[in-house]
Amino acid sequence: MMVPDFKDTTKVEAGFYDKVAVAPFPGEGIISVPQFGEMIGAKDKAKIEAAINFEKFKTSMENQIEYMKITGNIYESPKIPAPTNIIKDNPLLGDIIDLSSKIKTTYGENQALWYPNTLDALSNLLPDLAFGKLTPEDMANKITEVARKNK
Repeated sequence: MMVPDFKDTTKVEAGFYDKVAVAPFPGEGIISVPQFGEMIGAKDKAKIEAAINFEKFKTSMENQIEYMKITGNIYESPKIPAPTNIIKDNPLLGDIIDLSSKIKTTYGENQALWYPNTLDALSNLLPDLAFGKLTPEDMANKITEVARKNK
């Protein structure tokens, strides 16, 4: 999420934050994007237990609220209410949280759902689309052609 940068005048013009709003995707939807994931690769029971305890510590209510305060990003647990002091300082974040509680459709993030060859094709074709070397229709046809190879 880029919301924290919207007030940073080293990255955007002054007043940019006030020009931005939130809106749902089609179907009153939102894209669900996981922040990060972790794996425990230890075999030793004590190390596994320590890693689990560390994850519990990181994802405690207090630490998720601190994460939101520092980064301006939404934390992972929908069960933790957003503190009013954070929302007061970042109303756009409050709008996002409010919108996410009313959605009817959740879209998965494409990098988690698409086959690697389709993502590669998208990365390779986007510059051509951006520079007018491909029409949107040609782009869609080429991506569809690549995606069909995954059946």
